[in-house]
Amino acid sequence: MKLFNSILIALTISSAAVTAEAQTAQASSALSNLSYYGDIGISGTSIQETGFSNTHLPAVTVLLGARYKKYIGVEGEYSAGLTDEKLNVTSGGQTIGSINYKLDHQYAGYVVGYWPISPRTDLLARVGYGNEGVTFSGGGVSATGSGDTWNVGVGAQTFLTTHDGLRLDFTHATLTSASSSSFNTFAFSYVRRF
Repeated sequence: MKLFNSILIALTISSAAVTAEAQTAQASSALSNLSYYGDIGISGTSIQETGFSNTHLPAVTVLLGARYKKYIGVEGEYSAGLTDEKLNVTSGGQTIGSINYKLDHQYAGYVVGYWPISPRTDLLARVGYGNEGVTFSGGGVSATGSGDTWNVGVGAQTFLTTHDGLRLDFTHATLTSASSSSFNTFAFSYVRRF
């Protein structure tokens, strides 16, 4: 009986070890399918709202992302405005004044879909949720504001080496509040695959 119990214990321990090894291998395999990247670049954002002329607000943009296999990934993006721009206020097609307008920040998280069109080039589409913050001033008065946004975007990236590439993005952000304001952003960046 002792021999039987010893064999049973040995088999149980062996089975647990094999299960643990298989789970470790599965986790390792899943992690090996992940690739990581970051980019830094410049962007220009225009406000889309009745009564304001279009202007591009320059910013520096950084992004970190993770890609699972070929077709899906996630990324987080942050932009900080660089300079004030003059935004003309219009009515009936006529300019009636102007205000200084600056993009303080843009940040968002995205789910990204990739469509590889060559070993080094992808088209991409993304959808996410973010926040836009702005400062505007004129006539000795200054005010800041921010709002949450739903974001959708498209882009393309190509890698010149195994790790170094270039990326171009267009993103449309719509405020979740009742406001009719929305923002269009074009970005050009250097991408580094880790």
